[in-house]
Amino acid sequence: MTLRALSQYTDVVVCADGVEFPCHRAVLAASSTAAYLLICCVLVVTVLGQYTDVVVCADGVEFPCHRAVLAASVPYFSAMFGSDMKDSNAEKVEIKQVKASVMGELVQYVYTGRVRITSHNAQALLEAACMFQCSSLRDGCCRFLTKNLDPCNCLGVQHLADALSCTELYAKAREFSLQHFLEVSQHQEILQIPEESFMELLSSDDINTDSEEAVFEVAMAWVRYDVETRKDSLAKVMSVVRLPLVRSEFLLDTVETDSLIRDSKECQELVVEARRYQLLTYKRHELQSPRTRPRLSTGFAEVMLVLGGEYEEATLNTVHYRSPITSSWIPLKSIPRRNEEQYSVVTLVNDIYLIGGVFKGRPLCRVCCYDSCLDDWRFVASLLVARYRHGSCVLKGQIYVVGGFDGNKRLSQVEKYDPTSNQWQATVPLPTAVSSPAVATCQDRMFVMGGVCNDGSDSSLVQIFDPEAVVWETVELPLVENRCAVAVVMDAKIYLIGGFSNKVLVLDPSTMEVYRVADMNIPRTFHAATSLGGKIYVAGGKPDSVSMPDDSIESYDPSEDQWEMEGTLPCPLYLHGMAAIHKYVGNEGNLAYVD
Repeated sequence: MTLRALSQYTDVVVCADGVEFPCHRAVLAASSTAAYLLICCVLVVTVLGQYTDVVVCADGVEFPCHRAVLAASVPYFSAMFGSDMKDSNAEKVEIKQVKASVMGELVQYVYTGRVRITSHNAQALLEAACMFQCSSLRDGCCRFLTKNLDPCNCLGVQHLADALSCTELYAKAREFSLQHFLEVSQHQEILQIPEESFMELLSSDDINTDSEEAVFEVAMAWVRYDVETRKDSLAKVMSVVRLPLVRSEFLLDTVETDSLIRDSKECQELVVEARRYQLLTYKRHELQSPRTRPRLSTGFAEVMLVLGGEYEEATLNTVHYRSPITSSWIPLKSIPRRNEEQYSVVTLVNDIYLIGGVFKGRPLCRVCCYDSCLDDWRFVASLLVARYRHGSCVLKGQIYVVGGFDGNKRLSQVEKYDPTSNQWQATVPLPTAVSSPAVATCQDRMFVMGGVCNDGSDSSLVQIFDPEAVVWETVELPLVENRCAVAVVMDAKIYLIGGFSNKVLVLDPSTMEVYRVADMNIPRTFHAATSLGGKIYVAGGKPDSVSMPDDSIESYDPSEDQWEMEGTLPCPLYLHGMAAIHKYVGNEGNLAYVD
């Protein structure tokens, strides 16, 4: 601070040769030129109360000080003394919200630049440092608290850092609490944190736990700590516990039998959701939600795969998955089929099937399966009818293949595959033959939407198959009239995405209502899509049939009705496949998902 700036706080004028020098008695009283001795002398005269011009009061204790020293060191006092506030010229300044012991340490720090930070005073000193805007003291307290984080105090430090906007300390405390979750859960502090903080903790992918059962136990302990107040929050808390991932016997013997769970209709619905996910393995692609996403500490993660496709006039047989940590693409075992294209891709019980396709203009009936546990491919029984540009889906544990093209005409033939017997069987054909339809399973029915008819026109039909009655129903919906769209199921609704456009339609099978939601950022055709972690991901494709392929990925969040760009593919692709599976990612599980 300059002499001019300090002059407003001086209390004596020294004259020499007719020139006046505004000064401070406390500083002049310290005759040594050594800075350290000067500070010591100033402290001595402060303690003795000599030359002071203001008294700071805190918690009934008075601290004689110098306005100039306080204003030069503490922005809070500089603003106070330099303003028109009533305390600017007051002899006594009352400081509320600060204990006397903390005020004494702050005054000591102002006059000496030193203070002893301990586990007993660190949090109180940090609050005071933030209040008085002492950045150097604040940083020192943050460093001390970061160095001394432990399972007993990390949540309290995290809450304090959040309240004081100490972002780096907050991040360190949060990381510590997540990495040491099991130890943190043994201390009472976790039971005392507010609901919002508790929900944020339990909803994180980064909780380091060996089982989801431990998360459930902590959630119930938090509710029971103040059951009368918190029982109304039980369903909200349970919504971030990943019940589909607990062991079946734990779900049956512990979760379902808990009296609080039994008394909550919303919790019972979550239990039913978990049981369905565990029992109906073939429907897991329909039952995806944030609760089915493994915590990374388990070593497993839900990952996105991209398979094959066309790139620079070459047909690829590569397979990559996107790392949930770095968002980079990691290669897997290549498809054992070269130069084949326009096949369909479907996931059944965490394995991926590539079905049919075309090779040098000849339709194929070959089918191969990717074993996600072994990272290897095997051929399974071939289709009864060779085809490409067809659709496929999983319905009641079996793979259905519908429609397509055989090089001469559109096909109406439908066949289904039983993985237990490794056999294909013909079933009731489509009422209207189509190629390039969007196909999905929802509410135990198969929906074949749009596509190309034999006369080359776009179909506006939704053809619905009921496997129990073994019959087709046809509904005409002009909104679905397109070709090369892709279908993804989420929240019991079918999303019909792109197809020579950026439009996205939603079909509600319960009402057969069709409506538009937010458009994609770019138009796409020959693209691919999948659901992952409660979002829909769309990648690659072309804006039209003649443009160059695209490498962008975008995601759709139904709760926000918004698309966001999400990085890129390994290379620009079209006519590729996408899928989502649970995969062991090993040491990557110690880190965090990329958002």
